[in-house]
Amino acid sequence: MVTSGLETQCQDIVTKIIGKDWQIKPIDESLTKFEVTFIDDALSVKQVWEKSYELRSQSNVVNVEPLFTVPVVESPVEKLYCTRL
Repeated sequence: MVTSGLETQCQDIVTKIIGKDWQIKPIDESLTKFEVTFIDDALSVKQVWEKSYELRSQSNVVNVEPLFTVPVVESPVEKLYCTRL
């Protein structure tokens, strides 16, 4: 398990293994879990999994799980009308 105060160590591992274009943000109160977000353009699903495997291979990394987000494209609103028969 990761111990408190490891944000700098997490940033160092991420920078060394997958590059410097990543933002590190603690996501729990004990500062043991971090969200790692790509700063540049989006990555492909394959690239995200490859980066996850690279980070998982480090002995001092407990777990890495990719989280995918997709933009929502607004479509025209369809109107439905109901009438009583």
